[in-house]
Amino acid sequence: MNWLNRDIPYNQGAYASDPDGDHTYRTDCSGFVSMAWHASTSYTTQSLPGIAATISKSDLQPGDALNTLDGHVVLFERWVDKAAGKFSYIHEANTNDDMMRGQDYLNGGSDGRIAGHAASGYVALRYDQVVNG
Repeated sequence: MNWLNRDIPYNQGAYASDPDGDHTYRTDCSGFVSMAWHASTSYTTQSLPGIAATISKSDLQPGDALNTLDGHVVLFERWVDKAAGKFSYIHEANTNDDMMRGQDYLNGGSDGRIAGHAASGYVALRYDQVVNG
């Protein structure tokens, strides 16, 4: 929520601090997820699977991610209607939109896309260092 409230501008070459000010992360989609997960560094969409387990999309919980290896990742926020596959997410969108919230369906709805990328290309990930409770 910190980056969303601060509306951190999207920039693959820039960095912003986490809420504690202890780390900085690249201000793109994968840097945002790295920050949300309190990872040790900024990962990329290609390297995020190395620090996370693949899970079923139906098992998504707040703080999990939907990742495409072709260049985008969103942070799962909550189910809007789990039975219908509708969910809310937060992401560092692009240079025009920066940080934003979105809602979509796991199958991408009418256009088959989530945040501009083919829904079929997304894999659900849960950070290996997740702490419950």
